[in-house]
Amino acid sequence: METVIPGVYPGRTPHIHVKLRAAESSPVVATQLFMPNEPKNQQDRIFHPNLIMEVKDSPDGKIATFNFVVEFLKN
Repeated sequence: METVIPGVYPGRTPHIHVKLRAAESSPVVATQLFMPNEPKNQQDRIFHPNLIMEVKDSPDGKIATFNFVVEFLKN
């Protein structure tokens, strides 16, 4: 996925909305991922430190990664 670095707007820290699912028949999960070292992270009511992306500089800009862990539950 390619996107722009999110900007700041009133009441929120920069973040990226993400929707994903483990398989075609799995439910969709929505969350927000956050930039590291943002001063407003701790003030954001939705922020959680487990949702911080790893961000590195590259020749083409920045590359952000985040590893999702999917747990399949048996009924």
